[in-house]
Formats: sequence, C-alpha cells, structure tokens
Amino acid sequence: MKIETCFESIEQSIDSISSLEFNYPRHFTNSLLKLKNIATLIRDAELHENMLFTVEKGQKEPQKTKQCFKMPVTPLKSKESLSPETLLIAAKRLLDICHFPEMEERIALLYEKNRKHLETIENLETKIDLQRRQLDMLSTNNHLNFEDKSEFITDEMIQYEKDEIERLEHELELKSKELYGIL
Repeated sequence: MKIETCFESIEQSIDSISSLEFNYPRHFTNSLLKLKNIATLIRDAELHENMLFTVEKGQKEPQKTKQCFKMPVTPLKSKESLSPETLLIAAKRLLDICHFPEMEERIALLYEKNRKHLETIENLETKIDLQRRQLDMLSTNNHLNFEDKSEFITDEMIQYEKDEIERLEHELELKSKELYGIL
C-alpha cells in the first residue's frame, strides 16, 4: 500500500475536523481538566478505560552541554549611551567571527568618517578656547587707558568675540550630535 492513497483520506479527515465547532470550556470543564487523575471521575472504570485518560511521562532526553566561547562581554549590553568608536570596535570584533567583505569596507569608511568628525570637534574646541582667551584679554584690557585711540577696545569688539564663541559652541554641539548619529 502506497502512502499516496492515504493522503486523500487524511485530507478529508483534516477538513472534517476543521469544520467542527467546539464550545469554549466553562468553569466546570476547566476544573475537571485540571485534576491530576481524571480517571477517578469515571464510575466503574476498567483498566483499559483508565489508560485512555492517563498520560505516561516520557523519559527526558539528556541535556546537551553547550559550548561556551571565552569572549569578552560585549559593550553593547551596558545601558549607557555608547560612542561611535565603541560601536565600531564591537562591529569589528563581530567581523572577526563572521566575515562579510562588504561590511568590512563599510566599517573602514565609518572609522575614517569618525576620525574626521573627531578632528573637526577637536579643532572647534581649540578655536573656542582661543576665542575665550581673546575675550578674557579684551575684557581685562578694556579698563586700561590707552593713549592711542586705535588701540581702544570697544564694546562691539567684546560682543563680536562673545558672538563668535556662541557660534563656535553651537557648531561644536551640532558636530557632536552628528557624530553620535554617524552610524
């Protein structure tokens, strides 16, 4: 007997079972089903009837021990916000395990982009520091009396330095936000 001949009867059985409608179990049914030994409810149950309502516990399969790799804990599990450099290092470690050539190229490009952003931020911080020193120098020299009128420091010069510092700080903030959105 070939198995193909059984397929039709199996499909008919599946169709007839799926067409049946069942009521949702009620409290009484649920309480009966929760009993450990439902055979006690059957009156004058014989051994073969009891066997219908008991489930034999199967033997447990032996648990396989999983192989554990000695790898450092990933920095991505921390709840702190991570720098792009940390994420790139984690991605590089992952690529050491799983090789994807196109991802290696992309990570190299992101490393370069990250380096350029860090250089830009460092340059902006240097400019801001220089501007603040100039502003401090202007503020301290403003109270001195100058004989030459061309050396006299005006409020406009001080305000210009303050505005320049604000502009550079705003640019630094934008670059920092862009750096964390780099990936």
